[in-house]
Amino acid sequence: MRTPGASAAARANSAGPYAAAITSLPRTVRVRDTGGGWSPLWTVDAYVIVFAGLLIPAGAVGDRYGRKGALLCGLGLFAAGATVSALATGPVPLIAGRGVSGAGAALIMPATMSILVRTASPGHRPRAVASWALAAGLGGFAGNAAGGLIGQYLPWRALFWVMVPLAALLALAVVRTTPRTEKSVGAAIDPLGATLLTGGLVAVLFGIIESPTHGWTSARIGIAFGVGAALVAAFVGHALRSRSPLFDPRVFGSRRLRAATLGTAASTGRTSPPAADRVAAGGDVDERAYGQSRTR
Repeated sequence: MRTPGASAAARANSAGPYAAAITSLPRTVRVRDTGGGWSPLWTVDAYVIVFAGLLIPAGAVGDRYGRKGALLCGLGLFAAGATVSALATGPVPLIAGRGVSGAGAALIMPATMSILVRTASPGHRPRAVASWALAAGLGGFAGNAAGGLIGQYLPWRALFWVMVPLAALLALAVVRTTPRTEKSVGAAIDPLGATLLTGGLVAVLFGIIESPTHGWTSARIGIAFGVGAALVAAFVGHALRSRSPLFDPRVFGSRRLRAATLGTAASTGRTSPPAADRVAAGGDVDERAYGQSRTR
């Protein structure tokens, strides 16, 4: 049976994709490149890199300590990061705020999926998962639309301020309607595995993000990819030996899972690079843009 709690969890999943998409337009947040081309890309990708690096460990935290609590903590971090970004007076606090919001989204996404699966009846689970995916898609659409409209008619800080009441309303709906699900007492946090996997993903993503600036053959990029590959390989070896791994790589023995993963990666990769290219092309406006909220 469909429940209000499941609906609230599905709606909460729209927050992360909204935040991921809002700076994908070239002239929404404008930062002069004072550091060798890194500011525009990192304004966008700080969110993604933290989200990707913490997603699996954050899911384990929700399983171990409570999914509803993890979801509410994620919404709190999401709003806190948006506030830091909205108050930013330069690229560093803006990027830091984006990273905090990414950490919040890493808690939100697995918690919402897990709550949906556990609160929906077996016959309604496919529809519940579909609503979860739809909420993510609508969140991304809303983020792109808001980026265009707010960038055209309002100060860019409004992009981030709007996320604060959004997170508060979603948290209120979760508190009122979402039941607490049973904790997975045997769920493992696996600190070593989390460190290896997160470090490996961050290093690889750093190499991808910085490669247009420094070149694919530069020493910096080569070291980043080498460190990332070594850490991921170390994680795989650790997970295969561990009795309670953070993530068991043997699940990719399933042909269906491999196909689904490749399909998702291809779909995401098809839509993300153009957005990043547009942001990079728009990173030539000086830091007076940070004062636009006082004059517009």
